[in-house]
This record gives sequence, structure tokens and C-alpha cells, in this order.
Amino acid sequence: MENIQDIISNIKHTVETHFIGTGAYASMSRASRQTPHRFEEVRDRLRRFRDEYVAFFRTVDWEKDDAINDLHMLFGAVCALAELQQSLRGELLTDRPLRLVLDRRPFI
Repeated sequence: MENIQDIISNIKHTVETHFIGTGAYASMSRASRQTPHRFEEVRDRLRRFRDEYVAFFRTVDWEKDDAINDLHMLFGAVCALAELQQSLRGELLTDRPLRLVLDRRPFI
């Protein structure tokens, strides 16, 4: 049986798999804060996800891609970035800290 990191590693960042990857990484991030078990391995994987995720959104044509141009997708993207910002403190900088609103209003 594959472990969760192997499964997550095989997820390609497309519109169709966006929320699957986001939810899996959020779960992995939260679990890593509760235990030191494989902590550095998880952080390394979160860093790779961050790099792939940011690169994915940098290549999107925001004016022409209808699959990206909706509020649900935008909300999911900001939530994923907020989770990464929280777990990788100091490594994903924004002008304002992003808020983890899924703690109060989960939608994934």
C-alpha cells in the first residue's frame, strides 16, 4: 500500500486535482504540527508543493482560462497558500499575512 506522501507526490497540479492536493497537503501539514514523526520529510514535501503550486499559478492565463476564473477556485488557492504560509513560517511572504479561514468555515 502506498503511503500518503507517495500518493500526494503523484498528484499533478491541474484544475481537476487542485482541491485533492490542497486538502491532502493541509492534512499533512496539520498532522506534522502534532508530532515530530517524519517532521523534516513532511516540511520538505510541503516546500516542493509550495514551489510547484506557485509555479502552476504563475503560468495561468487569468483572463482566458475559465476554469480558474471563479470564486471557488480563488478561495481554494488562497486557503492553500495560507496553510503553506502557516506551516512554512517565513518562507512564503505576502504583504499581509494570509488568514486560515477554513478553521472556522471548512469547505473542502
